[in-house]
Amino acid sequence: MLSCFVQTIYVLVLAPVDEVSQLEDGLLMKGSKIIIPTILQRRVVYLAHEGHQGQVNTKALLCEKVWFLGIDSLVEHIVEDCLAYTASVEPKI
Repeated sequence: MLSCFVQTIYVLVLAPVDEVSQLEDGLLMKGSKIIIPTILQRRVVYLAHEGHQGQVNTKALLCEKVWFLGIDSLVEHIVEDCLAYTASVEPKI
């Protein structure tokens, strides 16, 4: 994972200038989505997955309000490690 500083620079370089803004309290926004610092990303995904609704719904829930690099792969990793998820899917042969 990239550090919060490096991730912020990466966002600022890749995103059009009018998409990234900083609120008075220091919160970074990409359009209407909150940019989640690296240190909080896993926690945010765990909270979004609390209802054990699977990868697609967890991604949809997160993508409505937040953004960070690698959001899809982190959701996939966390959901695949979820005991409720692994118990509900058929084993791969």
